[in-house]
Amino acid sequence: MQLNQDYHKMLKTFRKNANMTQEDIAFELNIPQSTISRIESGIHIIDIHTFMEWIRVTNSNDQAVSILFGAEYLKETITNYNE
Repeated sequence: MQLNQDYHKMLKTFRKNANMTQEDIAFELNIPQSTISRIESGIHIIDIHTFMEWIRVTNSNDQAVSILFGAEYLKETITNYNE
């Protein structure tokens, strides 16, 4: 599956929703703040490992699943888990 070209906007939203600065997430991911800025601007493309770590650090698992697979997938998964 290929993410659309606006995934960087999603990552920025996840960071902001977690009340983190670029410096905070840079520290957690052990990458320079300037790289975070380039990622959020869509200039730098990240690998899947960094993407998953970003999701973990910002505690955005549910939002990421909803965006990547659709809200219906998330709802179905939760329903099946609770049965």
